[in-house]
Formats: sequence, structure tokens, C-alpha cells
Amino acid sequence: MAALQKTKIEYETIISTLRSENEQLRNENVRLTGENEELKGTNTALSGQVQDLAKQLEEQIRKTQSATFKATSFRVTTSRKTDKLTTKARRTREIDVSFDLADVPEPFLGPQKLYMSITDEKGNPIVSDNPVKATVYAPTGPVEIIAQQVKAAVLENTQRMSFHYKFDERLKSGNYVVAIYCDKGLLGASSFRLN
Repeated sequence: MAALQKTKIEYETIISTLRSENEQLRNENVRLTGENEELKGTNTALSGQVQDLAKQLEEQIRKTQSATFKATSFRVTTSRKTDKLTTKARRTREIDVSFDLADVPEPFLGPQKLYMSITDEKGNPIVSDNPVKATVYAPTGPVEIIAQQVKAAVLENTQRMSFHYKFDERLKSGNYVVAIYCDKGLLGASSFRLN
């Protein structure tokens, strides 16, 4: 009889433990379902931001129009002080931008000034100790730009060009646009995101 009573107590303890664990699992399931819905909302918001950035980039391109030749094959990499690549805003200290110039028309061969402009997702130039204000002469007329870096280059028919820039201040998380200009307008642009 005592053994039966002991077994009954053990079963009740096991059942109580299982009920408690089952309740914990239900609560965890509810929490994870809520977290999943929140992440879906965040994903939707980020998708919207990317679409907005694409629209702003299109608007910027339309505003400045393109030069008679274009930069293609953009590559944008961000790195820390130790030259290790990163996408973390708080660690990003430098940026490397490279692109191809192909089929440059004869009148543009030779010495040219190239301008690199970096803007945030709202189109505001990033903070720079020595920003360069310049006027580029797009087909639609003169357009004022603010560039973080200017590079004198001797353009050839086809070549790979690059800019290396050290940020003067830390960047915030968000989307950014790098645009390359010459005196005749926008050559091309690319976007990148920092977390």
C-alpha cells in the first residue's frame, strides 16, 4: 500500500512537471510567434526603405542626368582601421569605391576631375572636414554638388578607377549612396547599407 501511494505521488509529480513544461512551451511559442510577426514587420519596413533609396537614387540621377559616358561595375567596400571589411556603422572608418570607365569618347580623353559624393538615404551629404563644392554641367544645365573627394585623373578609352576615403566622423546605421561625377555630369552611382 505504501509503495502504491509512493508511485501515485511520483506520477502526480511527473504529471505536474510535464504540465508546467507544457505551459512554458506554450508561452515560448506565443513569444516566438509575436517575435516572428515583429521581424516580418521589420523586414517589410526595410524593404520599403530599400525601395525609397532606389527612388531617391533614380531622382538624383534624373536631376543630374548622365555624362555622355558612364561608370559601370561599381564595387563599394567598407572597412575598419585594420583594413578588415565590415558592414557595421560604428566600426566603419574607410570606404573603397571602384568602377570601370569604358568607351570614353575622344573629347573626354586626357585630364579630367572626378568627384566622389556620399549621401545618406535622405540625400544629405555625409559630414566631411573638407567638402568640395563643385558645379557639374549636365545636359539639363549646371548642377551644384558637394563631394567628399576630388581626384585628378587622365582618362583613357577603358580603365578601372578607384577612390579611397577615410571618414571624418562615424556613420550612423542606414543606407548610403556613392555617386561619381565628372565636369560633364553624373557618371554613375551605387548604394550600400551599414547596420
